[in-house]
Amino acid sequence: AIFRGMGWERHLSQEQSVHDSYRAIKGTDIIPFGIKEIRYVSALTPDTRASTVPPKLRFIQQRPVVVCQRLVSSRTRVVAARLPHNVVPISTLTCLCLPPNSQDFSPFITCVLNSTFISYYVADHVFLHSRLSTSLDKEYLRSLPIPNPQTLDPAIYDSMTILASQLEEIASSKKEIYVQPEKMQQLNDLVFKSYGISSTQGRVLNQKLLIFWNRHRTP
Repeated sequence: AIFRGMGWERHLSQEQSVHDSYRAIKGTDIIPFGIKEIRYVSALTPDTRASTVPPKLRFIQQRPVVVCQRLVSSRTRVVAARLPHNVVPISTLTCLCLPPNSQDFSPFITCVLNSTFISYYVADHVFLHSRLSTSLDKEYLRSLPIPNPQTLDPAIYDSMTILASQLEEIASSKKEIYVQPEKMQQLNDLVFKSYGISSTQGRVLNQKLLIFWNRHRTP
């Protein structure tokens, strides 16, 4: 299931109070593979939460979730992270809710979404063919060509799972993976292999993506 986070923007606060019932994040609070800031939903008390948990939030809480920043015309890089337990995504995030027992799949999908290939695909097949500024909602997220992990070489799948843990550790110190190009290259190499893309083809796609970003860079 794919949908926007909770529409609780007006309840967000930087300060925690005695009545806070939820920790929350919005789009600008995430970086690839991690969270750089936690906010608070301060207008909902524990008693209120117990009696009125929205069905969508209950659905999110029962599943592993990967959250993505909304994609707009000025920012075409896909940014995704696994949603921490007991943290509420706000509506400036798009939620990819996996089946209840698919926790082991979430590191793989997070790697794929943060890869150069997916950003290239979005730029070339979504942005350039969209009449309006795009949003990484269900229409576009469902169109992304995600490899079937059941048909992958197990060694590639296992390597991506291990790498996801390493990148999440980097992100936990609030550092984006782009400051460690060797890790980004390792990520891209594994994702390219999962699509059957050669190293030469991967370099071509990366160059095309850089050209696209330079051409559409916001002044």
